[in-house]
Amino acid sequence: MNVLITYASAHSGTRAIAHLIGERPRSRGLHARVGPMNEGEDLSRFDAYILGSAIHGGSRPPTTATTFADEHRAEFADRPVRLFDVDLARALVAVAATPGGTT
Repeated sequence: MNVLITYASAHSGTRAIAHLIGERPRSRGLHARVGPMNEGEDLSRFDAYILGSAIHGGSRPPTTATTFADEHRAEFADRPVRLFDVDLARALVAVAATPGGTT
């Protein structure tokens, strides 16, 4: 099985998390390609997709992510798709609210 883990990221946080996610299918003997969302990507060679995006302060995903999802809607219709988002601002607030947490 070929899995595409792709991401839209303004900084390196989402990219790093996508690479960590990519380790899971590889540890199970699957082929996983991890890379940024590209407009011209041939998705037909993948059997499953994991899409990720940075979400800054709960805002909408970047245009790159929404455009990619819209353009590949047909491919996603008949294959497994999972999503992840990264909001480091919310994560820091949660850590600060935890007793003993620091930022």
